[in-house]
Amino acid sequence: LKDIRFEYETGKPVLKEIHIKGKRGEKIGIMGSSGAGKTTLINIIMGLYEFEGSVLINGAPMDRKMMYTLREKTALVEQEPFLFNDTIYNNVAFGNREARREDVIEALKKAHVWEFVSGLKDKENTIIEERGTNLSVGQKQRIAIARALVRKPQILVLDEATSNIDNVSEKYISDIIDRINEEMIVFVVAHRLNTISGCHRIFVLNEGAVVEEGVHEELLSKGGVYAQQYNRLS
Repeated sequence: LKDIRFEYETGKPVLKEIHIKGKRGEKIGIMGSSGAGKTTLINIIMGLYEFEGSVLINGAPMDRKMMYTLREKTALVEQEPFLFNDTIYNNVAFGNREARREDVIEALKKAHVWEFVSGLKDKENTIIEERGTNLSVGQKQRIAIARALVRKPQILVLDEATSNIDNVSEKYISDIIDRINEEMIVFVVAHRLNTISGCHRIFVLNEGAVVEEGVHEELLSKGGVYAQQYNRLS
């Protein structure tokens, strides 16, 4: 992302000259308080917003046609994932219409949800009730991650995927992030710093600008926004 700028019709800048660079196998953390511009930045990565600046892949700027291709290779897990009133299998397979059963099971295992699913009477053929009422929040989130992984994306975006879950589920998801396939880039957007502390690089957003960049220990030593947030929550 090079010199990304964005503003709504009000004329108030939401993102100001954002520069973020990543490569395959890297986990990129993005943190910031509410209103810092995280969601807008994710929508740009997903190719959903018009913006000023450039998105480059291997140094080549993306045009409209390439942005469509990029979306095909991108998977998003949101803070509140939507699950269908259907089987667990179909909810995961929805991420990739060409997925075989072994692909779905592999995704469930990678998402740390097979331990739970395999113990159910109907296993992956268990029906998810309306609004997922027969699942915990963490289980729903991990099924959504399995749906993203079965897509075999080159870019995986986790948008506040750990904000509403318990500590055990957060540890599961942190482990998922740590073991992600090296052929993809993972963007981890979070305000819970435990989730992003192990990222290869962390970008701190404040009022639409990147105010800090580095790894966890480096950012703590700076004593800036990241360190203040970390100390406040510790």
